[in-house]
Amino acid sequence: MEIIFVRHSNAETIGVEQKDFDRKLTEKGIKKTKKIAKGLRKIFNSDIFEIWTSPAQRAWQTSKIIADSLKCENIKEMDSLWEGDFIKFLHDLKDMDENVKLVCVGHQPTLTDWVKSLTGSVVPFKKCSCLSITTDPKNPQSGTLNWLFDVKLIEKILDI
Repeated sequence: MEIIFVRHSNAETIGVEQKDFDRKLTEKGIKKTKKIAKGLRKIFNSDIFEIWTSPAQRAWQTSKIIADSLKCENIKEMDSLWEGDFIKFLHDLKDMDENVKLVCVGHQPTLTDWVKSLTGSVVPFKKCSCLSITTDPKNPQSGTLNWLFDVKLIEKILDI
């Protein structure tokens, strides 16, 4: 199974009376997400996707932009991506169809921690960067790192 981890894009600075959970993407964040989404569409073309997202506003917005680009109607809010609950995430993976590519939109430091747990690699996630891992459906706790890109790289490679 292929899992594509995406860190949410640039979000508002937290306000005095605003909760971190409620921060929205900035205009810059929306533009960057659209570029990443376009890059994912070019890479994967017509593959079948499911998107899991943190329920935080900025992650949900990032997920929606990616889903629209990939023509994916299946977005699920997953508390594990907000709470950083790796055990729950692994449990939820067991029900996944191995032929469906899974896009997970979340936060730091959770994504770095999970990638390290799955691959042994320490990978810093910039805002709106993507990373692909292939896991064995019979042993989802172990994965192989396939690729990592951010907006600047995808712009150069795919001429977006």
